Parts: sequence; structure tokens; C-alpha cells
Amino acid sequence: MEGRDAITEMVRTRPHQDYINEGCGHLLDPVHIRVDGDTAAATCHSLLLRRNLDSDSYRVWRVTANRFDLARIDGKWKIKRRTARVLNGSEEARELLARASR
Repeated sequence: MEGRDAITEMVRTRPHQDYINEGCGHLLDPVHIRVDGDTAAATCHSLLLRRNLDSDSYRVWRVTANRFDLARIDGKWKIKRRTARVLNGSEEARELLARASR
């Protein structure tokens, strides 16, 4: 998705609204943040949890590596770009996480 309008549309429509109504949530682990003046990069893992409708328990539906490129605009931090890669063993996902330590 590109831009706030596309993200807003995704959140407000199906299937995202179905997930919310059935019970779900995102958990982010401690974020590694590097600040350089008015820009920053935040790197973390995220878990998407969804409720099992038949047992009222939850399961991890997806584990993702995330990088948020941020910019301070008019004194407020704004997300300029989010890159997410499913942790499926790919080099691409591992590289995204490794960038946090550089």
C-alpha cells in the first residue's frame, strides 16, 4: 500500500474489519530506534494474534520484521515508509532486522 489514504481504506474495509470484529491484535516487541537529526529508523518484530472462534483462545497468525522510516515534521514524528517482511526464513526478512544494528 502507498500513502495514508490506501492504509485508511484497508483498515476500514473487509477483511480487516472482520478480523477486528472477531478479535485480533498486533503486538510489537521492544523497538530499536536510531535517530539522526530529523529522521529516524525504528526496527522491530510484530505478532498478529487472532482469536480462535471455536475455542476462545488466540493463535499467532503472522510474525513479521518491520522497519519504520520516520521524519520529524513541524515537531511531530511521522511515518514516511514502513517496510514489513514475513519471517518465513527468507534472507530479505533477516536483512531487514540486521539493518537495525548498522
